[in-house]
Amino acid sequence: MTRMHMCRAAVVTLILGVAAAACSGSPESAPGGGGTTEPSRGSSAPASPAPPRTSEPGPSASTSILTEGDSGRTVTLGRGGTVQLRLSGRWRWEAPSVDGDSIVLVRVDYESDPGFRAWEVRAVHPGDAVIRTNGRPGPRSFRMTVHVDG
Repeated sequence: MTRMHMCRAAVVTLILGVAAAACSGSPESAPGGGGTTEPSRGSSAPASPAPPRTSEPGPSASTSILTEGDSGRTVTLGRGGTVQLRLSGRWRWEAPSVDGDSIVLVRVDYESDPGFRAWEVRAVHPGDAVIRTNGRPGPRSFRMTVHVDG
């Protein structure tokens, strides 16, 4: 098999894998509601070794998806842990900003519109970080503190 054929085969395999993952995704929770307990299938990142915990009532320890309904809460992740942030497509959200260096936000792109915008929140250093964004029409604001344990 030539190098060109191998590259084409790899691209086709990648596209089929992404399409299969997109087709098997779970529906979004209701806008303004809490997150679902289904794990994210839109990202190829490994599962979170330390599920998020909140300091206020809200998502359970097994939740791996947070929504705008979780705004105002503090989520705790273990270093190396991940959680997905999904913001409803009912609003036009600005790109989130992060104050602090304990987390990294990675945009999750989907082949077709799932009805929300998503980011993977990766805990990289112990400490606190604040995620902020605004949505329209509104005003609609989102603010969440992420505490990363060492």
